[in-house]
Amino acid sequence: MGVTAVELLPVHHFVSEEHLLVGGRRNYWGYNTLGWFAPHAGYSSSGSTGGQVREFRAMVHALHAAGLEVILDVVYNHSAEGEETGPTLSLRASTTRRTTVAARRRYEDHTGCGNTVDARQPQVIGMIADSLRTG
Repeated sequence: MGVTAVELLPVHHFVSEEHLLVGGRRNYWGYNTLGWFAPHAGYSSSGSTGGQVREFRAMVHALHAAGLEVILDVVYNHSAEGEETGPTLSLRASTTRRTTVAARRRYEDHTGCGNTVDARQPQVIGMIADSLRTG
């Protein structure tokens, strides 16, 4: 068939937005990341105590062994914390979000997600690279 790669929609651990939960709905796309260093526990048959990490690594190794590249769809601006008035859950810090010059407490929003990750910062680039490694 000529298939050489598998692309996965967001796989990192995420939570549903409050407005969805209030309406009896949930986020099933995964674009509301809580932590970029663990696969979403809900996708795992092993639960949320580390088994999801072992399962994900095994899957990636099996895909690579079969000659398939693995492409991760990740949008770092789609975080569960959103804009500056959103909840503080994980990585809220001025070093990870671009802030306006006029008011350092306001986030720049060039993405429509409520924030823009500050990928000009070496520690943010390191975080992004580290979160994509499967080990």
